Parts: sequence; structure tokens; C-alpha cells
Amino acid sequence: MKAAKQELAKGLNEFVGGVIPKDKLTAMMQMPQKAGMGDFAIHCSPFQKVLGFDNPGEAAQFIADNAEFPEYISAESQNGFLNFFINSDYLANQTLDQVIEQGEDYGRNNIGEDKLVVFDYSAPNIGKPLHVGHIRSTILGDSLIKIMQFSGYETFGINYLGDVGLHIAKTVAAYDLWSSPEKLAKNPEEEILNLYVRFNKEMADNPELEEKAKLTAKKIEEGDLATTKTLDFISEMSMDAFNRVYNLLDVQFDEITGQSKFSDKGKEVIQSMLEKGVAEKTEDGAVVVSLDEYKLPEKVVLKSDGTAIYATQDLGAATYRKEHFDFDKLLYVVANEQEQYFKQIFGILDKAGNDWADDCFHVSFGMINLADGKMSTREGTIVYLEEVLDKSTLMAKKVIDEKNPDLENKEDVAKMVGVGAVKYMVLGVDYPKNIEFSWERALNFEGNSAPYIQYAHARASSILRKNGSSAEYEVTHIESDSEKQLVKQLAMFPLRVEAAVEKYKPHIIANYAYELSSAFNAFYNTVSVKDAGDQKETKLALVQSYVTTVNNAMDLLGIQLPEEM
Repeated sequence: MKAAKQELAKGLNEFVGGVIPKDKLTAMMQMPQKAGMGDFAIHCSPFQKVLGFDNPGEAAQFIADNAEFPEYISAESQNGFLNFFINSDYLANQTLDQVIEQGEDYGRNNIGEDKLVVFDYSAPNIGKPLHVGHIRSTILGDSLIKIMQFSGYETFGINYLGDVGLHIAKTVAAYDLWSSPEKLAKNPEEEILNLYVRFNKEMADNPELEEKAKLTAKKIEEGDLATTKTLDFISEMSMDAFNRVYNLLDVQFDEITGQSKFSDKGKEVIQSMLEKGVAEKTEDGAVVVSLDEYKLPEKVVLKSDGTAIYATQDLGAATYRKEHFDFDKLLYVVANEQEQYFKQIFGILDKAGNDWADDCFHVSFGMINLADGKMSTREGTIVYLEEVLDKSTLMAKKVIDEKNPDLENKEDVAKMVGVGAVKYMVLGVDYPKNIEFSWERALNFEGNSAPYIQYAHARASSILRKNGSSAEYEVTHIESDSEKQLVKQLAMFPLRVEAAVEKYKPHIIANYAYELSSAFNAFYNTVSVKDAGDQKETKLALVQSYVTTVNNAMDLLGIQLPEEM
């Protein structure tokens, strides 16, 4: 499919004398959703003026009648579009040869060769439990790293912990008032959450607690030994809890660091901005940056008492990362609640004269909310992420016990299915959209879900176990509509990978894996492999190609596929 698309762009470019660049023509070509509209389509309004016609329909018909394309491609004019059809035998030859030869490298490209992308993702707050809302940053970041690596990029993933701020100070102060090492060690997540919730509730009736929190924050900033010792203990307990969940998700980081490490670097950056006149001090001594030229409100970057804030640390961290890594792109995988904040940070970096500010990008994802309202750590209305993963795995095991009680390695398969179901719930939705969390959605074992894809893969694996695999095929033996549709879906994978990496959108891969598995299931329900006679090798090659491709796709999502279910 990719080669055909490139040939089409080349042919159209030559037909109009090079006026419209090939890259633009490639981007304009879409894959129609409706059957019978071709494998690719392009609207001809850009050609109308170039060719001197009154409307796109005339331009489309003229190109269809006169342009020369490879013999395996035919073109039709319809409602101002050019619809291109690729010969099914050609497509089968090209696709199956590539899948069989390339194996686990099928779909891989070198778009990002010699380029480095740094990721800032997951980033939970020390002193707060990992809840289901945290999964989106963690899983998006992990999947994007896999997709970028598959496309030739070098990557570096940073778990940028929130280890400073008023919420930390509240937890430390609450610990000093109401807790002990024994209580915290017994159940770190629950105890830390309860302390934070209790402090916020009692602060409403006791204003002195707010002052205590501010004093604690100042002690942390100044490195007070007793306060720092308490914070370090809370941090250790928090990280133990975090790591249990990261292990369940099979997520690793190249670096785990905290915001506090960049306070001094941020202050250096801000001092330089003051000297350049980019920033200025207010009457009370705070440092602010005007962002009128970006149509954004001004941003405080340092408190009046010289205390660092999030903006201080983020400016320091971004500058350090550029100096240390010299990245080509810095991606922040952070919820859309921080959309304006990151526009301000990027604007400040640009105003300070950093030409690399344009290389910073906010992957601004929607929130995961409870069915009855927004989650809030302060109110204690959260769903623990570990609880979600454990419950999903338990539900998967119950299904396996009912449908296949003799299955070997039930525990391992249940974990693959349970964790995969939750991951897919997140990755199957375009990241700007909100997700309303519900157990029914997370544990959906039918339709567009990980278990559906996993079951299709298990079916295919069963066929190969019983009949053997094959790398031999005859295109003349690919006869039925279901076989041709499966080939077409297999051919789409390299294009879907390119779209996902260019748009930073793993949901493109997730939805592709579902479409591919739906095509396989249609094949499974209409074609008998064991009874295929002299066509059996070809059918087995199709099954093997599906197994290879769906594994490649789901690997990019960090979801495992069991061979039996």
C-alpha cells in the first residue's frame, strides 16, 4: 500500500508539471471508509486551478482519462474525487512477501533516523497514590516511545516525579501530626491518602493548618534535616507503591527524577531572563514574564520570597534537557488541564531566545473521570490503579475458568488479558478526548477491545499449531472477499504506523489492530484451512501473516497476546 501511494503521488506530481509537491499529494490521499470508493482517494480541488477547469469534477475526469499510472492501479472519477483501485493480485504479492521476509520488522520505518525524542510522562506526585487517572500519561508515554523507536527514533523516557509543592508539604505536616513509621509502612498508599484528605478537611475549619503547610514547604525548600528525613521516608514508601503498579503494567523508564532537582537550574534561567529584560520583578519581589505577544496571561516564575514553583523547575528541567540531550523533540505527556500552562512555558522559553522552544510539544490528553463525577485525591474520590489492574485480571481468570478450565498457565494468560483490557481502554481512544471510567468499559471482552484481539490471535495460533505454518502462497488461491480484505488490512499496517508516529496518536494503531482482527475473524468464519486442499499453504501463509502483523501492532501498545485462551 505504501509503495502504491508513493507511486500515485509521483504520477500526479508529474502530470501537473511538479506544481503540487509529492509530499503534499501524499498527505492529501485518504483511505475511503465506504466500500467501492477505492483503496485511496484524493479530492481534485487543488488540481482545478492548475489544470484550468471550472470545478473539481472536471479536473478529476480529465486526470482519470489522461494521466498514466502503474498498470496495477486504475482510477475513477466520482463527485470531484479521484478514486484509485489497486489490483488485488499485485497487493497480495507485495504484502505477503514483505510480511514473510520482514517478520517482526514488518511495518518498521526510518522516519526518525538520527533523531532523539525525550519524553516527560507518568509523573505521579510523591505522597499521592497512583489512581486510574495516572494510567493515561503512563500508558500513552510508553506506547509513544515504542512507536517512535519502531520508526527509527532514539528515545529517552523520564518519569518526572512531583516531589515538591504544597501538597507534599500538607502530607509531611499531616504525618508529623497524626502518623508514624509503623502506620505508613503497613499500608503506604492508603495511609498517605488518608493523611492528605484529613489535612485538607481539617484545614477548612482550622486556618492555622494552612500556615503549618506553608512553613513545612519552606523547610523542605531550605533542606531542613528533620523535615527532609520525613519527606524521604514518604518518598520511599510512595516509590515502592508506584513500582508495584509499573511492574504490573510492564513499564520501564530511562530515568526517574524529581522536580526539586531543577529548582536551582530554574533560578539560573530566570536570573538570565531578568538580565536580558525578558522577565521583571513585581513590587513585592516576585518574578513574572509578560506573554502579551503570545496572547497569553503573564506567568509568575518565582515567588516573592525566592522560593521555586513548578514554572521555575519546569524551565530549569527543559533547559537542562536541551543542554544534556540536545533533543530533536521534547514531548510532555500531561493532561489537558495544563494546556495553558504549557503554552506559557513554551512561550517563555521562546521569548528567552531559545530557538528549540518550537521543538517542545504537549501531548494534551483528556481526563479519566468516574461515572458519578471527577476524581479528586483531595476528596478521596479515586479508584486505585492497582485495584483496577488486579480486578481486571481476576475477572479475566473467571472467564477463563468458565470457558477453558483446563488451560495451562491460566494465571499468566489472565494477567495478559486483564492488564491488556485496561491498557486498550486507554489507548483505543484518541488522546484529546475524555474517558469516563467504568468497570464495564475496562472489562469489555467483546467488540473493540484487547480481549477481542487476543482471542482472534489465539484462534490463529491454534490453526498454526494444528496445521503448521507456511511461507508459500499462490495469489490465484486468494479468491474470497474475506481473504482479499485480510490482505488489504495487512497492507495497511506500515501506513498506520507512519500516521501514528507523525500525529503522536497510538489510538491509530489500536483501532488498526481491531480492524485487522475483525478481518481475520471474517476469514476464520468463512474459510476452512484444514479442508483447503492444494490451497492450504496459501491459507496458512495468510494466517501466519496475520499473527505476525497483529503481534507487531500490539507490541507497540505494550499489550501481550496469548497463544491460547
